[in-house]
Amino acid sequence: MKLILKYLKPFAFAAIVSIVLLFGQSGMELFLPRFMSDIVDTGIMKGGVKEPLPLAISGKSLAELNNAGLSGMIGKFEQAFERVSVAPDGFPDFNVETDYVVKPEVLEAARNAPPYGEPNMTYATYVSAIIILRTGEWRPELDFEKNGVLYSQMAAQYTRDLYEELGADKVAIQQKSILSIGLIMLAITLAGALITVGNGYLTAKISTGIGRKLRRDVFTKVQTFSPSEFDKFSTATLITRCTNDVQQVQMVSMMGLRMIVSAPIMGVGGVVMALNTSLQMSWVVAVAVLLLLLLQVAIFSRVTPKFEIMQKLADRLNLVTRETLTGMMVIRAFGNEEREYDRFETANRDIRNTNRFVQRVFAVMQPTMQFILGGVQLVILLLGSRLISANNLQVGQMMAFSQYVMQIIMSFMMIGMMFMMIPRALVSAKRLQEVLDSDTSIRDPEPDSVKTLEGHASGELTFNNVSFKYQDAEACVLENISFTAKAGETTAFIGSTGSGKSTLINLIPRFYDVTEGSITLDGIDIRELSVHELRENLGYVPQKGILFSGDIASNLSFGKED
Repeated sequence: MKLILKYLKPFAFAAIVSIVLLFGQSGMELFLPRFMSDIVDTGIMKGGVKEPLPLAISGKSLAELNNAGLSGMIGKFEQAFERVSVAPDGFPDFNVETDYVVKPEVLEAARNAPPYGEPNMTYATYVSAIIILRTGEWRPELDFEKNGVLYSQMAAQYTRDLYEELGADKVAIQQKSILSIGLIMLAITLAGALITVGNGYLTAKISTGIGRKLRRDVFTKVQTFSPSEFDKFSTATLITRCTNDVQQVQMVSMMGLRMIVSAPIMGVGGVVMALNTSLQMSWVVAVAVLLLLLLQVAIFSRVTPKFEIMQKLADRLNLVTRETLTGMMVIRAFGNEEREYDRFETANRDIRNTNRFVQRVFAVMQPTMQFILGGVQLVILLLGSRLISANNLQVGQMMAFSQYVMQIIMSFMMIGMMFMMIPRALVSAKRLQEVLDSDTSIRDPEPDSVKTLEGHASGELTFNNVSFKYQDAEACVLENISFTAKAGETTAFIGSTGSGKSTLINLIPRFYDVTEGSITLDGIDIRELSVHELRENLGYVPQKGILFSGDIASNLSFGKED
């Protein structure tokens, strides 16, 4: 994780902007179900009447309400209204001499009253009067705890009748309510889409930047490796680390910025919004979250150890493939095609079986989460229908609660996807860190002690009691080698296969450093020269000819540009 954070640091500003955008996007998505609930409950069920008190009322209706026999209620209903000198908009038949509008402070208090439960006294007085007028019965006690939803809807319907007396169009009121809320939802959706596009651009830019820098640093580091480091890291594993491992880190950087931030926001925000919508169904959220947590812990405890194994098996597959392709002529010469088929099949089968195990586990996770989601939706419908029948919940609130629970489960599914990607990316980051932290055994001397040939070397090369032993080897390959190769002469080394001829030559350009003794060029120990200057004064022809991609001219100019 430190490696990912290190390479994320140059993109800190873009990452902060992306996180801010994700907060905005998540907030918009969390508010959409609430607006949907308002469309259903207010726009459809209440005919577009949101306020528990009418904005305007005729003098006749006010007199009827005031004479409704509200014994035991505090205050008179007429105290909530006042006359004005200018008719309010939307009421063409309003008469300033006989009709009234609600007082601003009363309307504000009524708007802050809950739809059921413990409403304020003004709201309770008003709804009580409405029930008496609509049913023709006197009800000294109205149970708002049990029938608050019903009373609220009855009040809204009567308020529409009051508006119609003043010339208002009931259909227009309902359409205006639905359209206004719908336009808000449309604006939020469009803004969310723009934020999603912008955030996608930023995360793609950040992740590709991280991949580019990481790939460049790993490649640059590998260029400094001596054969000692290549003995530690095989060519196959370095190819895997420069490609597949970097890609894993790049992918988790992109998906992490999107999911690691948005999933907790959506999960926590969804829980809060769901509880605010219906506290009576909160246990459904608790059960769903608990089931999801148990499922994810059970799954990822099984698959996490497999990720590191998969990367090692990928290294093994690359190694076998590379050896087979580069040694094709030797394999055919000895007729060992079947043996190589078996080696490749073994490596391929191991990575296939491991990958299949991981994919099977995750294949079980997806439908299981979908099953939990479907079960939760069913429970919400059953429980919500009972609460609606008991007048303790509105249809829109049940729909909003269902959406919030879905958002909560989806956030856990996103967390599940991150749990699938993060362990694999951490394994890849660890493997990349091993390469970046590897110390190169062949180094330049300290700047204050470095020597120079002062031009081109004359070419006198001397071995002084040179001994060499490979890393972790028990015995030396070369022991007490001493000779001088003078300028202008040809010096040849003759010996059987494995006698150390190539090893001796590799000591001259410092592919390896001597274990004992010294090698001098024009009387200067080659370890006291910079590697660049030493190799600039040497010509080296390897045993195996290598052609790089390109034409003949580019290959010829590889060693000498002119």
